[in-house]
Amino acid sequence: MRLKDLIASKQNLIDIMGRFDLTKAKNEERVINDFRNLSIMATVINELADDETVNADKNSISQYLNEGKIVVFNAINSSSQTLAMLLDSFIPSFIKRAGGKNLIPISLFLDETAKIAGKNSNFHEEILRQSKVELILAFQNEYTLKKGLGYEKYEALMGNMVDIYLMKNKSLFTIGADAVNCSRLKPFECLHDGEKVLLNHIFINDLEKREAAYEFECINKLQEKMLEKKAKGCVMKFSEWHFRNGQITLVDVKSGKEKIGELKDSVLGI
Repeated sequence: MRLKDLIASKQNLIDIMGRFDLTKAKNEERVINDFRNLSIMATVINELADDETVNADKNSISQYLNEGKIVVFNAINSSSQTLAMLLDSFIPSFIKRAGGKNLIPISLFLDETAKIAGKNSNFHEEILRQSKVELILAFQNEYTLKKGLGYEKYEALMGNMVDIYLMKNKSLFTIGADAVNCSRLKPFECLHDGEKVLLNHIFINDLEKREAAYEFECINKLQEKMLEKKAKGCVMKFSEWHFRNGQITLVDVKSGKEKIGELKDSVLGI
């Protein structure tokens, strides 16, 4: 069931709250607290129901990953409630893979983990390994993640990590009873099992980015779906200002030069 299906229930809740006279219950603390909780519930439901990310008529994240596809989820515009719900929905689904045959290995990378993890988060890291799911957590501040998860859950999580790589950071990192100073590490240098390791860094230049984007657009026939006229050798670049005018920026893959393309009326909802 998509979260948009909750809108009717949300409206019923709002109607009930609208008939409630708070002035008559000013001396009843329990009733006032219940009303306050209902208000919070309505706000959360409203946020989730209005978030297109979790209401799209598409397959689930776990289904795409199980099929061996690359999934990139941009969480910049999602609320903490949405992110918590996503983690609690697709991570447990990987547990069902345990003991299965011909499983496609999955790498699950969570950037800025400290910003999306909370006290109710459960990564099931001890079981994911049996399901051929590699969990990679990236965070800058150990204290923030420890505060979000809680001390005991954080310690358990770190204890289940097979490898820990420490990059240059002003803050001390705690491993067991030891505090590790990473402030003097050089760029692309890290600590792994107490030893300094120089990483082989890989940068993707602008041309490679455009080539990858062009291949993605061709495979998914995005230009046919969005443009009035297909722009061969170009990739689409979103611009809010152009979009409002029914247009989109087209970037030549080889040269990087830009021009304007016209969007289909169906894309604009006309």
